[in-house]
Amino acid sequence: MAALATRYNAAPGVALIFMIGGLATLGGTLALSAGLWRAHAVPAWTAIAVAAAMIANIVGLSANNVPITIAGFALLLAAFGRIAVIVRSSPAWAPPDTPVTARPAASALPARS
Repeated sequence: MAALATRYNAAPGVALIFMIGGLATLGGTLALSAGLWRAHAVPAWTAIAVAAAMIANIVGLSANNVPITIAGFALLLAAFGRIAVIVRSSPAWAPPDTPVTARPAASALPARS
C-alpha cells in the first residue's frame, strides 16, 4: 500500500489536478466574495473575510503551516456563519400566511349542477 501511495504522489499528472482544483476553488470563492460585496447582500467585512480566508488556506496548506491553515478556517467559519445568519433572517425564510393544507370554505366553492 505504501508503494501505491508513493507512485500516486510521484505521478506528474496528480499535481496538475490539484493545482487546477485549487485555482478553480480560489477563483469561485473570489467571484462569490465580489458578488456578495457588489450586491450589498452582506457587510463588507464578510466578503473580504471569505476572500482572505481562502487565500490564507491555500497559503497555509501549500506551505504545510498548520497555524495559518487553522486561522484561515476560523476566519472562513466566522464569515460564512455571519452570512448564514443574514440569509436565515431574510424575509424569504418567513412562514407563509396561509398553511398549504388549508382548504377553501364550502361557501367559496362553486355550486354543482
